[in-house]
Amino acid sequence: MFVRLTALIAFVAIPWLTIGSGASAQGPGPVANATVELRAAPDTPIGFEVVVRWTGHGDPNIRYEIWRRTPWDLRFQEAEKYADVQASAVLADGTFEFVDPDPFGMTDRPCYMIGATTGDTPPNSFALPGCIPTQPSMMAGLSLTALPGPDPNSWYVTGRGFAPGAFVTLQELTCHIAPCDSDPLPVSTRIQAGIDGRFSVYTTLPPGDTPDTRKIVAYEEGWLDSLFSLAPTVSVPASQPGAVFGYPLSARTGVAGVDRVLTALDAQDPGGLQSLFILQKLPASDGELVDALPTLTCGNGDSIAIAPQVLPATAADLLGERIYAVFTIAPAADPWLAFSRATHAIVLSGAGGGGYPRSSMIAVNAQGIVGAGRPCGTPPTFYLRDVGTYLLPPLTTAAPASPSAGAGMVRDNTAGPDMLVIAATALAMLGGAGVWFLARRRGP
Repeated sequence: MFVRLTALIAFVAIPWLTIGSGASAQGPGPVANATVELRAAPDTPIGFEVVVRWTGHGDPNIRYEIWRRTPWDLRFQEAEKYADVQASAVLADGTFEFVDPDPFGMTDRPCYMIGATTGDTPPNSFALPGCIPTQPSMMAGLSLTALPGPDPNSWYVTGRGFAPGAFVTLQELTCHIAPCDSDPLPVSTRIQAGIDGRFSVYTTLPPGDTPDTRKIVAYEEGWLDSLFSLAPTVSVPASQPGAVFGYPLSARTGVAGVDRVLTALDAQDPGGLQSLFILQKLPASDGELVDALPTLTCGNGDSIAIAPQVLPATAADLLGERIYAVFTIAPAADPWLAFSRATHAIVLSGAGGGGYPRSSMIAVNAQGIVGAGRPCGTPPTFYLRDVGTYLLPPLTTAAPASPSAGAGMVRDNTAGPDMLVIAATALAMLGGAGVWFLARRRGP
């Protein structure tokens, strides 16, 4: 039986949630180094096994449970207790291993939670090792694109087509097939694909002596060796001096509704900006309709609604950045809630420096502001989705993309919200006053 864990994730998870990063959860039997891997199994019908691995607490009184869940979505979470982990699952090195006997028995591609308990009560600590890695038959949409970043030899890299919730590694491809014998590229956080299989991160390439172009590759943690030949790549110039970053706030588009917002931004007037907010009736976690503004979390899309009492802080947060891009929003089958009533999007970003610029977004129609993405460390390219036509295009040129990448960053009609890449930022937002989780479910 599936159960909704919205309230559990929203109000209980914050102190102890571990996102497969190797950090220990709080409570009995903290779980560390949790991963979901594939292992070749020629004697099975599908040719491989799905293996969940983790490091236990070492306390023999701790009992571990495997829960299966839908791909990560802050607004709505379904999970079910799936199996108890037997003592025989402890390996010689002290780690635990669970081999899923029916890895594709869920309608949605399953992800896993590992619960720890000391008795018959429900687990009071969980780890989230991730989701089943992408299978070859599901890899047709895998692609990478890259846009120059504001610092020398920096790039905004966007991936598509990955497994929802999968952890991804970026590396410079200096060998024939990844992974190469070199360190991953530096990024601000562990990369995790969103519920729609997308991610967008900032990275810098280390100094090199390649004369013309360099190649970046992305691959999921836990892939079988046979899958690495299918890893998507993107070629970028061997060096770039740092892109011109953003338009001044004095820029205008000629569209009255958009320019009214740009004028308020240019005046650095939080009250004037807040006066343009158009609130909607949105469901709170208890189902009650409230007047609120839909906002995007840093990696996972429109999961929370900003309450009226928090709107002044929201307006102030949107000031002080430059204009990265302005575009019309193309119709999409399942748009972000913040985009659903908007005709245009204004993407804002700081000037970078130090590698991890902050960015935000304002969704606009002729009447005013109907959605927002509050500032966080996500690259501004995160917001370049459902793009129809640019009124102010990004002041960068897309690097050549792998053949499956289509039109690069110019148009992306991928449905569904992006991944929780920066989970800590999103969870921190949950603790602020006046935020509600929406119980509106969106599939992957």
